[in-house]
Amino acid sequence: MLLLKILTFPSSAYVIVPVYLIGLFSNKRRFYILSLILFFLSTPLNILLKEFFQIPLNPDLGLTHTYAFPSGHMQNTAILWGSLAVFYTNSWVRIAVGIGLILNGIAIHLLGFHTVLDIIGAYYVAIVFLLIFFQVFPKRWINS
Repeated sequence: MLLLKILTFPSSAYVIVPVYLIGLFSNKRRFYILSLILFFLSTPLNILLKEFFQIPLNPDLGLTHTYAFPSGHMQNTAILWGSLAVFYTNSWVRIAVGIGLILNGIAIHLLGFHTVLDIIGAYYVAIVFLLIFFQVFPKRWINS
């Protein structure tokens, strides 16, 4: 159980806030600002999708004010870390982000927060969202 909670740690504010604060003071500030903008655009999209599908969360969680599909936790995490993986050309960063997102998804499933379908749906939405964004705003335009 402790291992699963540790695997969800990279999606917590305890990791995301310091990473983004450091990033905002780095030479890649534009990337971090853009990543945060994508996150803030992703949240209302997730709310709309949840309202459209209206798949209830596990009743044992006691959360009756929201829906399960797609997992907002996983979608927003994938948008934040996924956008940074696109910005950085280092293969190790991209591999670490990919493995981290997969392990995070497995952990929130095993902890009982979401079904596999909720998590796969969130990955799908995040990937499509990022693909559309980077088609509209190519990376070379962002780097200029």
